[in-house]
Amino acid sequence: MAATDAPVCTLELRGELTIRTATDTHHLLQTALQKRTDIAIDMAHTDDIDLTLIQLLVSAAKTARQSGSAITLPDPLPEQVSALLTRGGFSRDDIEAVR
Repeated sequence: MAATDAPVCTLELRGELTIRTATDTHHLLQTALQKRTDIAIDMAHTDDIDLTLIQLLVSAAKTARQSGSAITLPDPLPEQVSALLTRGGFSRDDIEAVR
């Protein structure tokens, strides 16, 4: 199935996305990954984020690729997410790498 033909699940991440909420965020990502569809991440309503979110997204992206799915981020990327990627030594490609 071509990437453009794959079903997409939109996962809305909202509120605080930090080390304190990592277990909940991890559970949301795992649940979405079990659907074995492409996942579009919606971060329009985030309050506070830290590098834990980026680490979870990179890990989820690796898992998605192993099952033939992909994770996409919003465009444009929220400024706080973009800044965290840069500070953490990551890029958007670490999450959205071609399958």
